[in-house]
Amino acid sequence: MSLPSLAGGAAGGTAMDATAAMSAMESMTQIGMMTTIETAMMQLKMALAAAIANIMKTVGSNIEDASRKG
Repeated sequence: MSLPSLAGGAAGGTAMDATAAMSAMESMTQIGMMTTIETAMMQLKMALAAAIANIMKTVGSNIEDASRKG
């Protein structure tokens, strides 16, 4: 084997390693984005549940006050 062919093989291996690394980084980025979206959706659901609970509490309190006043 000649020296140029060894150098070409090494360069090709490096290019494949870089491609694999970029692919792995893109995959991790996608996973991170999906996790962020899922977390945001859970937070939205919790905020909605808390808002509904507050509305129910307020309505219940208003009904109780109205019944006392007769």
